[in-house]
Amino acid sequence: MMLTERGIVKDTFNHRALVVIRRSTWCDSCASQGICRALSGKEMLVEAFNELNAKPGDRVELILPPTGSLLKISLFVYLLPILALMIAATLGWHYGPLLNLNRTLASVGASALALGICFSLLHVLDYRLGKRNHLTPRIMRIVPASDEALPDDNK
Repeated sequence: MMLTERGIVKDTFNHRALVVIRRSTWCDSCASQGICRALSGKEMLVEAFNELNAKPGDRVELILPPTGSLLKISLFVYLLPILALMIAATLGWHYGPLLNLNRTLASVGASALALGICFSLLHVLDYRLGKRNHLTPRIMRIVPASDEALPDDNK
């Protein structure tokens, strides 16, 4: 299910816009609400495709990607390094003595190597997913001043 939100364009660059949106009732039913609340207060800054050439100060309506996709990606990004760390530490601990290494040193070294590889892979994944249009919010329309005001706009 695609969600829509209204916000105000803060900045634009390379056919993208930074849009300030306020939390709405959609946020209460979102599967990833715990992650968002931990990162921000009442407002969120969202990067969106700006195919309509909205300018800073414009009121816009965004279409947001399905929350399930974002939740899966978030779990992957947070769990993969933890799993890599645990597996590498265990392998280093068990196989370090076979290489005439101290168990602790082998465990720490294997963990550092695994995290480096993991973060490099996540960097590549981030680059590739950033090119996928279906995961990035996009500006659907520029809201005319005559339309109703944004929620909590006078606060």
